Amino acid sequence: MGENKPLLNVAYHVELDINDFFQWSRNITLGKKHEAYINLIDNNIVFNAKVISCEDKGVLVLSVANDIVFIETSDTCEVGAYVSFFTTPDKVILHPIEL
Repeated sequence: MGENKPLLNVAYHVELDINDFFQWSRNITLGKKHEAYINLIDNNIVFNAKVISCEDKGVLVLSVANDIVFIETSDTCEVGAYVSFFTTPDKVILHPIEL
């Protein structure tokens, strides 16, 4: 990490890549809370997001606050539902972007 370590209290614009496959009842479930968030819990990154579109073969388009995230799942779900899913930090890649 070294010099690539982010600074505290500094805003960064990044693209989020989640390199994981989400299987229902294993690492993705319907969300209990109808709010979007990202948390680090027990060395897992936990997302809660709103489904805005269900594409072919289980690709979900999600809204996390004002941001859009695509994930691959074992099945589809209802548009407008909230989902909760988790992965390990090594499967999440941040790419800096310029606005």
